[in-house]
Amino acid sequence: MVSSRSVWLPVAFAAWIGAGPSAPAPAGEPKVEVRVCNYAQLADFIQKNRGKVILVDMWNLGCPPCIQAMPHLNELHAKYASKGLVIVSLNLDNPKDEDNVAEVKALLTRKKMGAVNNIMLDEDQKFWTSKFKISGVPAVFLFDRDGKWHKYYEGTLQVQDETRRVKVEVVEAAVKALLAQPAKNAK
Repeated sequence: MVSSRSVWLPVAFAAWIGAGPSAPAPAGEPKVEVRVCNYAQLADFIQKNRGKVILVDMWNLGCPPCIQAMPHLNELHAKYASKGLVIVSLNLDNPKDEDNVAEVKALLTRKKMGAVNNIMLDEDQKFWTSKFKISGVPAVFLFDRDGKWHKYYEGTLQVQDETRRVKVEVVEAAVKALLAQPAKNAK
């Protein structure tokens, strides 16, 4: 069963804090941009995209199932962006560690993730595990067109199998269902 809750999303936050230059994109691929933001700025981004379905894929460099699911994010973007899907690849590694930032950018470039919104969360683990009510990754959050969130992780909706592999077919089915629903509270 999908749980949904209204999310308080502050509107008056400053623009994104840009990260340094990204690795060059392969020819024909969108350049990978990685931005650093805090939770409030992420909430502001979600608020600004009300009327669309937003998929937030939380991951870190030490999570092989997260990295294995990345190509599916590109597939979802290609299939559903024109229908109102916005994808956020939310990395939870330390954005203050230059080696982490370089490794994240290199991985995102190898995985051809330039078409999605790539963000490094500038919050410590204690904060995000408490705020998102998760124990770790992979974790996928979906926000419907009205800004209500549907969280999928661990045992919820069986998004992961026993090996922690993200069941991308479950995520895609949820995306399709939310895209089919009109916004109840237009902007």
